[in-house]
Amino acid sequence: MPANDPFAPVGVSPSADDASRRCAEGHANVTGERELEEFADLATLMSAADTTTLEQLSDLISEDYELDAEALLDGKQLTVRFGTRGVGFEFPIRIDAFWETLDELHAEASDEVELDDDE
Repeated sequence: MPANDPFAPVGVSPSADDASRRCAEGHANVTGERELEEFADLATLMSAADTTTLEQLSDLISEDYELDAEALLDGKQLTVRFGTRGVGFEFPIRIDAFWETLDELHAEASDEVELDDDE
């Protein structure tokens, strides 16, 4: 992970492997002044992502994946959807867990799309 990436854990020196993984998977390299280990709440996530609306957050997440993402607020829970698949995030959440969950969700949604294309 890049050293100036707010999604990088605090106190952890990013290795070349971390940076390669993040770049290889296409995650946006959001820059900021502080490094975070977790998102305490939606406001922290939005601030780190330099977004002010859920639509902007959806666009930022969509940049990282082949399928378009949709971010929704359900009470205090953030829900991210790819196609018909979605997952709810409760805060606080570790940044690495956030991205790993999105990776898994996207893989499931992509498999579903491929199955639909085969029919």
